[in-house]
Amino acid sequence: MQIIDISLPIKPGMITWPGENWVHAEAMTDFAVKGARVSRITLGSHTGTHVDAPRHFLKDGYGVDAISPEKLVGPCSVIMVEPKNGVGIEAEDLVGIALEKRVLFKTRNSSHLFDATFYDEYVFLTQSGAKYILEKGVELVGVDYLSVEKRGSPGHPVHTMLLKKEAVIVEGLNLAGVKAGAYSLMVAPLRFVGLDGAPARVFLAMPL
Repeated sequence: MQIIDISLPIKPGMITWPGENWVHAEAMTDFAVKGARVSRITLGSHTGTHVDAPRHFLKDGYGVDAISPEKLVGPCSVIMVEPKNGVGIEAEDLVGIALEKRVLFKTRNSSHLFDATFYDEYVFLTQSGAKYILEKGVELVGVDYLSVEKRGSPGHPVHTMLLKKEAVIVEGLNLAGVKAGAYSLMVAPLRFVGLDGAPARVFLAMPL
């Protein structure tokens, strides 16, 4: 079985959501003295590859630690999509495509994950696209940039729609070297109690 790590490496200077460049690691022990290394790390809850919990946008939403593990592991579809309108994945872009309960969208965003500056023209999921995948029974949706939704959307309707239905949102996936097709998925967000989201290690597996 081939295992593919599709999570972003976390390091100072990596691409982050504008205004959230908080990644920092500081050595807290002197190896020459202690014979061991311990570091203190600073980062945002939505740094790099991460999971959004309902608490992110819902007043009474639960935290990332309460997400059902069953939703995070299992069969998934990686779908290559180029929206007809150029930027927003609409329902019409998905008609006729077989969808697993877990769907990862690969777009042109994948070529911008390692840019020095934030890519404002990233492809996102529209409200019609979100409604469509929910109607098809999708329980987890992943995207290859730092947000599933258009930046600056008033009221965050796509996030809200998905999270109200308890669909897991995984953002910041590195799908650059991944072909469209069927895989097994494992998403492992850090288990911060009550937090709005958390960085995650994410793996795809496919038969050799």
